[in-house]
Amino acid sequence: MKKIKKNLTGAVNAVASKAMATSLVNKVVNVEHVDSETSRFEWVVGSLSKYSLGDKVTSSSVTAGGSKWVLDFYPRGYVMPDHASLYLNVANPESLPSDWSCHVTFTLSVLNPANKEVIEKA
Repeated sequence: MKKIKKNLTGAVNAVASKAMATSLVNKVVNVEHVDSETSRFEWVVGSLSKYSLGDKVTSSSVTAGGSKWVLDFYPRGYVMPDHASLYLNVANPESLPSDWSCHVTFTLSVLNPANKEVIEKA
């Protein structure tokens, strides 16, 4: 099995403002391909108040390191209430060999639009 290092930096913007244009909600924006292995992007999720425990929001795909990736976000939690969950998944697993694997490093930055505070986790 060949392991390939891939770097994917995602910024998930949880935008609570109703003034935001609807065309930007649940959209991947500002995609930047830093090099052949590294991509940066922003994902505008929209208002989180409308979601319940187990509700999932999936991003559109972003290419990094030759593979397509999506983010699955559970704003109110997947199992534990009030604990947001975020999963990085390969976008097209059915098209990959059964022994496919890779090493991925990514950083998540969350922007609170109310106070513009950024929280970053690697």
